[in-house]
Amino acid sequence: MSHIKYIIKRDGSKESFEPKKIIDAIEKATESVGRDGEGIANKVQEQVIKEIEKIFDCNIPKVEKIQDLIENTLIQMQYADIAKAYIIYRHEREKEREQNFFTVYRENLLKNIKKRDGQVTTFEANKIYQAIESAAEVVCAVDSVVITKLTNQVIWSLNERFPPWGIPEVEDIQDIVEKVLMKNDLDKVAKAYILYRNNRADKRKH
Repeated sequence: MSHIKYIIKRDGSKESFEPKKIIDAIEKATESVGRDGEGIANKVQEQVIKEIEKIFDCNIPKVEKIQDLIENTLIQMQYADIAKAYIIYRHEREKEREQNFFTVYRENLLKNIKKRDGQVTTFEANKIYQAIESAAEVVCAVDSVVITKLTNQVIWSLNERFPPWGIPEVEDIQDIVEKVLMKNDLDKVAKAYILYRNNRADKRKH
């Protein structure tokens, strides 16, 4: 039995470490490529547990680190096809979580924003996504899942800063977009977004 008792979830909370979840995930990836899920999953899980205990002897591992170890272990054990399937599995799970974010928080999203002319208009979250996507296309290719994640972070920050009855101004939202991009080390995208803002401001003056 592993001496690792807890893991850190994506939201920062702590929960009990359940090795069976590793087996379940590997089985799904293995069976998706037509191989013996249970047999391979047990062998890989044993090695993953050893690595977790060696690396996190005195610390609590984060769930993402465990998933990285699963990928690396599959590759090291010559299960490249299963590793690829597992990466796809992780990617699909990430998309599900991002979609669930909108479902859970949709009712708490800000309803309105204040435009530069003082008019109040409906808040449209998809415009944040489109703005980040446009800035990203200028400098580098950014996966749609990443853009969705960034958009969610902006929305989360807005909900923390403004209560449901609050009405942020357009500049407030744009400032938060810049900060989120910088926080995620997307400096080039942030610069492109700032340039985009400046160009839009210049056009409004003329």
